[in-house]
Amino acid sequence: MSWNLLQYFPHEFVGVDHYRFSADDTVNAQGKIVPGATTKTEDFRIVKPQPISGDDLKMLPQGEEASDYLFSMSENEVIVRKNKEGSDQIEWGGLRYKVIRVNTRVTGGFYSFTMARIRAQV
Repeated sequence: MSWNLLQYFPHEFVGVDHYRFSADDTVNAQGKIVPGATTKTEDFRIVKPQPISGDDLKMLPQGEEASDYLFSMSENEVIVRKNKEGSDQIEWGGLRYKVIRVNTRVTGGFYSFTMARIRAQV
């Protein structure tokens, strides 16, 4: 049985900006993959992001800040790519995050996913 979380818990959802890159990636002169065109969806609804915990914390690369990783769910599909360069991105609370893992099993009509904060390259 599937039920709509949004119907019962509307206060648990937030609107975020969602960025999807086309699959038309290119490789620049330095050999780095450059994502294709970007599509922005405003007010993309997700469950209010939460800090990761439990086994997810064990999977973090050594030296990474746990506060840079969040967990959420969405009724809409989110995509992670093997090269991670073209993975979906979420902007929430003035910060940009890259989707790094998606649970391929849709739970109750929702995609659960983990995202990592994108820090500016200096």
